[in-house]
Amino acid sequence: MEPLEEISIRASIKHGAEAEQTTGRSCQPFLDTVPDDVLADIGTKILSRLKKGGVYLSALFEPSLIRSRAAFATFFQLRLYLQDCVLLNPDYLSTIAPSTDLLRLVALAIGSGYMSPHQHPLSITSFLLDNGYETSGIWTLFPHVLKPEFRRAPECAKTDWSIQKRRDCLLAFGQLANLLLEHDQRCASRQVPLGVSDEFWVKPIHKAHPMTIRWLLDQGANPNELDFRGRTPIDHLLMIRFPEHPISMTKEDRYMIPDSYKRVYHSTLTLIRHGGQRRCASDRAWRDFVSGFRRQGFDVSGFPKLLPRIPTDGDTRPAVT
Repeated sequence: MEPLEEISIRASIKHGAEAEQTTGRSCQPFLDTVPDDVLADIGTKILSRLKKGGVYLSALFEPSLIRSRAAFATFFQLRLYLQDCVLLNPDYLSTIAPSTDLLRLVALAIGSGYMSPHQHPLSITSFLLDNGYETSGIWTLFPHVLKPEFRRAPECAKTDWSIQKRRDCLLAFGQLANLLLEHDQRCASRQVPLGVSDEFWVKPIHKAHPMTIRWLLDQGANPNELDFRGRTPIDHLLMIRFPEHPISMTKEDRYMIPDSYKRVYHSTLTLIRHGGQRRCASDRAWRDFVSGFRRQGFDVSGFPKLLPRIPTDGDTRPAVT
């Protein structure tokens, strides 16, 4: 059993963001009085609980990461606390050690599905990056934000991880990716490794949320960037497979798959409007792709009957069907 004092402190910190928003007052007078060892112990228990629950990104953290006041303020969305710290010391954020990875804590808060609304963590991200926080960790985090992996929506209502919460998380990760790109545009053209080997990679535009694809294209990204296999972003999107008989899907898939289709649909339309083409996918793959969207009730009037293929420069490899 946890001591009542620790339970009370953790509950107070958890509701701090709501209190700050409601009262307009910083939690600094309270948080600064919590003993360092109590903060460290609570932070370790929080991370342990997140890891046991399989929360996205939690396995990448050291158990002692959520121990400083800056880390608590970031994870629990205490923006007014951080603002007060910067007012007292303008160099406050620039002096925080890189090992206290505040940006990953923002992503952890989003991936837990615990923070709502998700605009609060994103607001804190903007504040951190606009007020001197070190940006060198952006690239390390960026691949995890591009295409997050977290718990699927439940088949029943025994947990609060709802379908809407999952949608909110995906949207928030897309917004976070855009924020990170704005502060380190080098991420837009770097290779994102697939797995542990650098031999297999894609470009960000291959994996991104539709809103991030739009951001990249508006900044001049090539809609036909090639991955390690010579595939364009649309080649990647054409890998989706539509069920011939939707009624045979599981209850969970009937909830989840339409959301995936929507993202693929909007990504494809955005790429087409910016000159996106295929390189490896066959004519049949394109026709099946369009037919699948038509069966699902999507408006395919913006899809060409046959999407052009970019030149292969003498590459004789067979098209992917």
